[in-house]
Amino acid sequence: METINKKAPEPVRKKAKIDRMTDAKGFRYTKNQAVNQEPDLVEYVLDEKYRAVKPYWFTYKTFCKARWRDRNIVDIFTNEFRARKPQDYINALEAGLVFVNGSEIDSSYILRNGDLLEHKTHTHEPKVSSKPIKIVFESDDLVVIDKPSSLTAHPVGRFRFNTVTKILDKELGIIAHPINRLDRLTSGLMFLCKNPKMAEKMRQSLFNREFSKEYIARVAGEFPLCLNNNVITVDKPIASFDARTTLNIVDEKNGKPSQTVFQRISYDPKSNTSIVKCKPLTGRTHQIRVHLQYLGFPIANDPIYSNAKAWGPGLGKNAKYDKELSETVKVLEGNGKVSTTQTWLSKGVEIEGEKFSGNYCDICKTELYTDPSQDELSLWLHAFKYESLKNEDPNENWSYSTDIPLWCTSLYDSYMKKALLEADKCEATDKAFNVGCLIVKDDAIVSSGFSRELEGNTHAEQNAITKLIVQKKCIPEGSVLYTTMEPCSERLSGNIPCVERIIEQSDRIETVVIGCLEPQTFIENNTSLKKLSENGINYIILPGFKEQAEKIAFKGHPEK
Repeated sequence: METINKKAPEPVRKKAKIDRMTDAKGFRYTKNQAVNQEPDLVEYVLDEKYRAVKPYWFTYKTFCKARWRDRNIVDIFTNEFRARKPQDYINALEAGLVFVNGSEIDSSYILRNGDLLEHKTHTHEPKVSSKPIKIVFESDDLVVIDKPSSLTAHPVGRFRFNTVTKILDKELGIIAHPINRLDRLTSGLMFLCKNPKMAEKMRQSLFNREFSKEYIARVAGEFPLCLNNNVITVDKPIASFDARTTLNIVDEKNGKPSQTVFQRISYDPKSNTSIVKCKPLTGRTHQIRVHLQYLGFPIANDPIYSNAKAWGPGLGKNAKYDKELSETVKVLEGNGKVSTTQTWLSKGVEIEGEKFSGNYCDICKTELYTDPSQDELSLWLHAFKYESLKNEDPNENWSYSTDIPLWCTSLYDSYMKKALLEADKCEATDKAFNVGCLIVKDDAIVSSGFSRELEGNTHAEQNAITKLIVQKKCIPEGSVLYTTMEPCSERLSGNIPCVERIIEQSDRIETVVIGCLEPQTFIENNTSLKKLSENGINYIILPGFKEQAEKIAFKGHPEK
């Protein structure tokens, strides 16, 4: 599960001297975007856990939406916005902080078509993770990032400056507009365009489904095995049920067509969780999360779809709800306000985290909240890989990927360390690499091997598999093979390449976990990763092991 990201010359970043409410590069802003009044100075405060924004005054302006016409202003505030309590909006009206068409209004006002609504607020943005936004690729037209969990793509709701676009602008001088939007808690690949021409090209490509998306998730329970290119497909329509809590459901009558393909990568019995590869073929809000819930394997730390308090013991499997959805909404509305979040992972226990502290702001009297826990800032769902579907012009093909997050790699680290101990058993030589291998089923090592352990110029994977064959044992179904170096796809000795030996066991081995790619010392252009994928075997390049794996691999080689 790794690709080599395309490189580009370092782009020229020009900090445009413009009014931020207009666009120097030709993007069309809506009226609402053009009239919002931002403060002149915004101050970020970062520590090892959080990124915070000091409270600031902000005037939010918006023209009357169609669904607001002929409705009372209090009704609109209290039913359309969740950032504050209903009484806060009433207080703002009484304090003269709400205007329509430039004139102060009171709580009796009925909004009409064409009205310009203004609300001046003393804004307290929630804290987000202080993990940096990683630049995966950048050119003069496009920037591809690895978005940390907890950041929204652009200003929305309670978040304005703790957002991707604002942080890129204010800290890196990058003015760009999102093409794909990840949920706030979802991490991973995001594409942002720097000019309208590239934006239109990417939007058209997205509309025409000219590229594929691959996510990884960690879900509750033992997800079904998917060997020999078998997958599980969910083809169920999705509809929004409650916009305030962003609750979406499978809705056969009113939902929009939605399709997601799933394949298990591995199962961890200690935590009773599975790592699952997810390929959404459509792009509905919360699609992966809703379809995993439908299957009965919600994302294990999902505050919406694995919340037993909100859904009942069945957790919404097969769209059968143990509670009325209105009751579910009430529970979700209380998350982060009257109570901290509960998930499948918390086992019904309320974790420490964000909720009303009992204190109020001295300036605006709004409720103040405790800091969110690190668990509340992360969702075990990551946009791992995007790539173009086959184009006639090879120069138009592209592929971008990110490192796999810690909540996934932590399940594999201990076995990779043991595989490195196997590799270190090799006698030093300058004629071959030193590699270690383990075959693991659930929480048990069923075989191990290291380079040249058995007679001849044998490889680690070959030895681990051969030992079982000699003992007349089969590799258990759903095993994970760990190797400190990418399996070979060609043998100069004429022996069967290790990748072919692994593919022969494709009805048994579901995933290969790799410490480092094979250096091109003996063979150029190793094609094993491509062959594994073509034969339905997952692979993961485990971050953090490359240096040690290569050091052991080159033991006995002349120093460079």
